[in-house]
Amino acid sequence: DIKELVKDESIYKDFCDFRRKELTNFVKRVRNLLSNYDNVQLTIACVSEYEIARDSKLQDWTEWAKLDLLDGVYLMAYHLGKGPVYNDCIKAKELVGNHAFVYGGIAPIYNGCNINILLEQVKAIKEAKVDGMSLFAFHSFQNRPDLYYYFNNNGPFKNAAIPTYETKDKKI
Repeated sequence: DIKELVKDESIYKDFCDFRRKELTNFVKRVRNLLSNYDNVQLTIACVSEYEIARDSKLQDWTEWAKLDLLDGVYLMAYHLGKGPVYNDCIKAKELVGNHAFVYGGIAPIYNGCNINILLEQVKAIKEAKVDGMSLFAFHSFQNRPDLYYYFNNNGPFKNAAIPTYETKDKKI
């Protein structure tokens, strides 16, 4: 019974290593399939704290990026303050280097952020100088006119957004 076996620490570690390796193989197969098409990108939305992503979610996104399997890493930096968002972005950029784009991702509905906290998080992402920002998700805007106003070229950051499906050249 796998539920009993994984109670043994060494067996659990081996089981996680096996699953992480299989996920990596899956990402490799997807990357290979996508090589048959022009301008199709492979991106991942992942837990922003690498150690947690790798160990508990088996998302080895830094390894995938270093193997040049990913075009973009969308960090799910879901925090209540700006400091952890900034730190996650800095750490991810260091880990990924130039192997993939890194986007700071925040989610106002995840933890009920008010607009002031959200804008501080946007500022933190800009200060981290990663490749962009993502606001998760569309339903974050529903019934939130304050968010719509600020993120529809009316707030302090008046740059038009570049959709995630644009080509690498357009993003650069």
